[in-house]
Amino acid sequence: MKIVNVREARGGLAGLIDQAQKEPICLTRHGKAVVVVKGVEGIDLSSVIIENSKEFWDEIDRRRRSKARMYTIEEVRQHFGLKPMSARGRKSR
Repeated sequence: MKIVNVREARGGLAGLIDQAQKEPICLTRHGKAVVVVKGVEGIDLSSVIIENSKEFWDEIDRRRRSKARMYTIEEVRQHFGLKPMSARGRKSR
């Protein structure tokens, strides 16, 4: 991760945006991190929103601690009448 002072970033924002598509850029003020710029070009914006949603991750944690039955993605898709995901269509993590 590249680290850049906010003052330096002001003059080269366009270049930092291009660099952020390849790796996150940490901006600092007075030597302390204040923001991370992460490129999202070519990524579905709704995925970015969910990934950064505190409420979403709180719900994930709550469900993981719950004793309620868990459902696979294929069970959910079948319940809603959706086609099964093919092995090629799945995203890997």
